[in-house]
Amino acid sequence: MKSTLPALAAGLASLLLAACGSSGTSDSGPTIRSLENREASLPARATNRDGEMPAQPSPELALENYRALLELSADEDTRAEAQRRLADLQVQLNELNPGNDSEQRLEEAIQLYQRLLQQRPNDPGNDRVYYQLARAQQNIGRVDASVATLAALTENFPNSPYAADGRFRRAELLFATLRHDEAATEYEAVLALEDQTPFFEAAQYKYAWTLYKLARYPEAIEVLFTILDRELPEPVSHEPEAALAEVPQVKRDLTRDVMRVTSLSYTAMGGGTAINASFSDRGEPRFYPLVYSALGEFLLERERYSDAAGAYAAFVTRYPLHERAPDYQVAVVDSYRAGGFQDQVLAEQQRYVDTYDPRGDYWGGDAATETVLTTLRSYLGDLSGFFHARAQETPRDSEWPSAQTDYLTAAGWYQRTLEIFPDAEDAPEVHFLLGETLLAGGEALRAAEAYHQTAYDYPAHARSAEAGYAAVLAYYDVHAGAVDTEKSATLRRAVDEAVQFAASFEDHPQRLPVLTRAAEDLYGLESFEEAISIASRVLNDADAPRPLVQTALGVRADSEFTLERYSAAEASYLDLLGLQQAGTEEATRVADQLALSIFRQAEAEEAAGNTGAAVAQYLRIGQVTPNAAIRANAEYDAAVLLMQMEDWAGAARVLEGFRTRFADHELAADADKQLALAYERSDQPVKAAGAYARIAGRATESDAVREDAGWKAAQLFDDGNAAGRAIDAYEQYFSLGSASAERRTQSLRRLIDLTEGRNPDKYRLWLSRAAGADADGTAAGQLLAAESSLALGRMAADAAAAVQLRQPLRERLQERRQHVEEAASRFDRAASYGFESVTPAATHALAKVYHDFARALLDSQRPAGLSGVALDEYNLLLEDQAYPLEEQAIDLYEANLRRIPQGVWNDAVRASWQALQDLVPARYERRTILEDRYEALR
Repeated sequence: MKSTLPALAAGLASLLLAACGSSGTSDSGPTIRSLENREASLPARATNRDGEMPAQPSPELALENYRALLELSADEDTRAEAQRRLADLQVQLNELNPGNDSEQRLEEAIQLYQRLLQQRPNDPGNDRVYYQLARAQQNIGRVDASVATLAALTENFPNSPYAADGRFRRAELLFATLRHDEAATEYEAVLALEDQTPFFEAAQYKYAWTLYKLARYPEAIEVLFTILDRELPEPVSHEPEAALAEVPQVKRDLTRDVMRVTSLSYTAMGGGTAINASFSDRGEPRFYPLVYSALGEFLLERERYSDAAGAYAAFVTRYPLHERAPDYQVAVVDSYRAGGFQDQVLAEQQRYVDTYDPRGDYWGGDAATETVLTTLRSYLGDLSGFFHARAQETPRDSEWPSAQTDYLTAAGWYQRTLEIFPDAEDAPEVHFLLGETLLAGGEALRAAEAYHQTAYDYPAHARSAEAGYAAVLAYYDVHAGAVDTEKSATLRRAVDEAVQFAASFEDHPQRLPVLTRAAEDLYGLESFEEAISIASRVLNDADAPRPLVQTALGVRADSEFTLERYSAAEASYLDLLGLQQAGTEEATRVADQLALSIFRQAEAEEAAGNTGAAVAQYLRIGQVTPNAAIRANAEYDAAVLLMQMEDWAGAARVLEGFRTRFADHELAADADKQLALAYERSDQPVKAAGAYARIAGRATESDAVREDAGWKAAQLFDDGNAAGRAIDAYEQYFSLGSASAERRTQSLRRLIDLTEGRNPDKYRLWLSRAAGADADGTAAGQLLAAESSLALGRMAADAAAAVQLRQPLRERLQERRQHVEEAASRFDRAASYGFESVTPAATHALAKVYHDFARALLDSQRPAGLSGVALDEYNLLLEDQAYPLEEQAIDLYEANLRRIPQGVWNDAVRASWQALQDLVPARYERRTILEDRYEALR
């Protein structure tokens, strides 16, 4: 038995020592097991007392041996060693193979350790017993007991090889039970040993954790930075994973966790700003960029996006010129993007662009890196694209001003993109979008310039033609919005752009419309030669649509006309007229312009003295454009020229056509006057009279013109033996209030002459009107009045003579008396004027009326059945009535004879003398010699 015990004891010791390398830790903090195998540094008892390698018996057999030894051995030391080793083996077995009997084993071990301490309180090996007892207590879950046991270990055996391990274990248990203040003290004690303990690094790490748990963040950070400074090899990447990749595998998890605790500490202190503050206080560690990155990633993992962005931004704030500053600004953007904070994303992207613009202060004159340029390009695309898209999605009604702002903001970013990347492959596309957003934002001029540059400042690209056309439209927009003083200049610029576009993009579908509008605008700008040139380019294109051809022809024709190239204008207008739909307003306009072109050619011929050619041109208007408004003027002018040439017949033909076609024309009156003259000069009095009659009847003419025309019309009808029309003309003339007294008298005389024997009613009417002509106050008027009164008297005398005095005599006598009285009145008036040619005749005629009346009474029919005395008395009565009448007749006859001494001897006087010879033969017998003398007076 003695010979085998040491060997057995040595084997159990070896086994127990192997078991001591395992230690449980609390779930409330990190475990050291995952960091390193601390048992590698514990005091080793791997060999037996003889220095030989121990045997490797099975644990169960060892347990049986140790129990047997306890029963058999009476040696105190041996029993104590066996007891200790039995307890160690129970602990080891429990850790290696926990089972249903684990608690029982641990209880047995605890009792054994406690018994040893009681039995041998001063045993120098009790340091190991305390250590193992604490271990068993920990494994069974009696943490407080384990903590107390480890305290006893370090107190009783401060220099024991197990003291450092004990303190570390006690710190771990205190940490796990949240007794952080006590844990910190224990960790500090371990750290004080420095390189004398293998637990220094583990304790250092856990001490940092403890300080964090105690909210002693700056102290924790100092410890953590010490660890990181030791574990991170140079160069240290600013990216956590890259930095960890350079750490040896065995230390990688530890380093990762240290970085995590560092981030936790700074998070608790306020994040990125706390880092800056701490660095200001203590200075930066050599791995300072990593601190910001680690904090940022840590916060991102916890979806604290704004705080993560703040961590990255803190680096940029403290180290604005650091070579990694752009990377951290990107991280700021990415953090906000991950959180969905679009406004912040845009703001930080803008900050990036402003800060790292290749022309900015950051670069100090050096070239920007490709990485930064790539990011810049991406961010510029994001910024411009965002505002452009938002503007397009904003309705133009209620929120249009905000959309306009977005368009202009997008334009600003497109412009910035071009400034930074002028030679980029997509620069033409960006330039085009710049134009689009400027135009939508109301900046038409800048948009036009951008489109122009897109179209012409780059090699041909997909947007070239589209941009060229857009530039044209934009410049026209500029013109539309220009103030009056700038209208011409802006239109000229638009036209130039249009011409350049058409020349540069001959296959563009809008080329011809653009050229056509340019031609129109050039005409408006009075650049007529250019307008003709551009319009001709449209006309020379066989594929030009009809509407464009019409417009171009119109421009060319109007320009030629304005340049006074009337023949060329006529040709263009004629072509244009052939393209118009008959009856439309445009067709009418073109026809009028065509006619005007011919008219101007006629005027030119007239001015040159080519009268015949001018007439031909004027008349050609009616052949080419029969409905042209100016045709009337042209034909009138042709007629005037023909009259100047004394081609009266030709002039009359033209004027006749004018009067037929243009009866309501403003020149109709003048045409009638010219026509009247032409008729007169061509010996056509009746036609001339008709023209003058129309002039006289036109109310728009002056009184003088109407009076003169009326008189000429009457005379010409009279000269042309057109009695009926002459009567009408004289009547019309007589009705004019402006007619002179002389012509009125002549008109009355001709009306009397012309109506006599033709129209008794009108004849009597005009005689009656003439009988009052003495009111005109002229001798001719008085003579006409006297003669008319004489004629009216004779008509009354004839009417009286026509009344036969038959029974019943009273009615007949009254009727005849009325006619006699009328005749007497007329003759008296005729005689009253005292004209030698009228008065004797009137006196004789009146005498004859009385004489005839007397005879008629005497010769009247006697009442039937009247005879004898009654008849005689009736006859005497008639004689009494007839006698005074006969006496009056004799007196009148004699009155005529009394004119003889005055030298008056005419048919009336002779007739009166002859009548007296019949009435008073005794007194007035015929004396031939005397009669001959009177005849000589005539």
